[in-house]
Amino acid sequence: MKNLFFKEGKPYRIEDLMNSFDLDYVKTKELIKNFLNSGVMRVSKSYSDLEILLSDISVDNSKLDIEKDAFYFFKYVGAIQIANNYCILIYPKYMSISSIKKDLNNNFDKFKQLMDVIDKYENKKLQNVSIASDIDDIDDELLGIKLSILKNYYEHGLYNKESEEIKLNGDGKTLWNQTVNRSEAYIFNNIPFYLDVFTLENTLEENNIVQLIQRAIITEVSKDLDMLLDILGFDKVHLSEISLEELGPNEMLLNILEIELNNQFITIRQETVKKMIAYLNNISNNSDGNVTLVGTRAFNMIWEDVCSEIYGNDLDRTFEELDLLVPDPEISNKTLKSYVEKPKWQVENQSPFVSGNPLKLDVLSINSKGINIYDAKYYNISFHNKKVTGQPGINDITKQYLYELAFKKIINLNQLTVKNQFIMPKDDFVEDGKIIAYVKLDMFISLGLEPIGIVLRDCQTMYKHYL
Repeated sequence: MKNLFFKEGKPYRIEDLMNSFDLDYVKTKELIKNFLNSGVMRVSKSYSDLEILLSDISVDNSKLDIEKDAFYFFKYVGAIQIANNYCILIYPKYMSISSIKKDLNNNFDKFKQLMDVIDKYENKKLQNVSIASDIDDIDDELLGIKLSILKNYYEHGLYNKESEEIKLNGDGKTLWNQTVNRSEAYIFNNIPFYLDVFTLENTLEENNIVQLIQRAIITEVSKDLDMLLDILGFDKVHLSEISLEELGPNEMLLNILEIELNNQFITIRQETVKKMIAYLNNISNNSDGNVTLVGTRAFNMIWEDVCSEIYGNDLDRTFEELDLLVPDPEISNKTLKSYVEKPKWQVENQSPFVSGNPLKLDVLSINSKGINIYDAKYYNISFHNKKVTGQPGINDITKQYLYELAFKKIINLNQLTVKNQFIMPKDDFVEDGKIIAYVKLDMFISLGLEPIGIVLRDCQTMYKHYL
């Protein structure tokens, strides 16, 4: 199996990919189709289009032709294993090629940390899911579930179910109602004694169907991720001679797991079942069984979650909880998120009404002295000769100012200092947390708003705190 690496967002011509994969033109086109169908690759007709395509807008790859003069780039972070031929590592766009090569020779330390970050994010998403049908709704965000299943097994072992059984003279809890009603009592000094008592025994069910499904999944994952597990230092596990197909149709196995989830009240067991459901959903939604994905198509969402956890987020807290003065006592119990106003509509011959979504903030934290408005941007910003690339667009800048305006009354009433910043990732950044630039629009400066800071955070430091 051949191990390859790529950088997210780096444009490649078809000739570049032919050389990397050592394939002819026809086979390379077929491989590209697999990547496009899996949603991990985008294609652009011109280099100038790349900045647009690298944003998080939706692109319908099915309408794009595969031609020699097109540029191809990965919109994905993580690993891709293709049958038994290739194990591909795709690093995030903020890393340089030299830094990636250094990591390849340094026991893949940064890549391993990235996979741990993706795993934690996916586990958080699963914890917020209570019913099986909701797992399918976030399936696109759970591409790293295979590694999570293995980690779960390493930490907690095989899934066990306990069954209750009533026994005569067992070692479990005495069932006094059954004992009094069904056993003969011997009276001594007016005190009844029972030679035979009924007890409740909890026994582990060996090889229950849920465990059999788990064994088959773990064995399948170990086989599918063969080389990636070597890279990450994971033990390969073979627990079953029976495949998932032999256990039954995918729909039947999902039904078994959904029933188990609805009847399981121990948290760690719930999480184990959720991961198996996500895995089986992933199989159902993956049309190409030769391509195994372990990563994320939306690393921007992960960067937002990292920043939210590191900086703290008060959007779901109320003004009363934060001990803030408010212009109207009726809003004291409102959350900061719900305080942001929605569009108000006035239609002829109708009373005014509210409809639509408010501004959506990433991170907002408040203390007794200041309000911090952060927007986590998974951008790769750079400056050269008074030119900037990879920067927030005019919409991003305008919205960031509007976030501050939305809380202007609260800011003035509580005399809060304002920190308004874009937070961006940077690889090996020794000046972690430094404001490297400011951006402003004079129309907002005239309203008393300050320029917005551009803050770079060292990724490894951020991920270490996140984990």
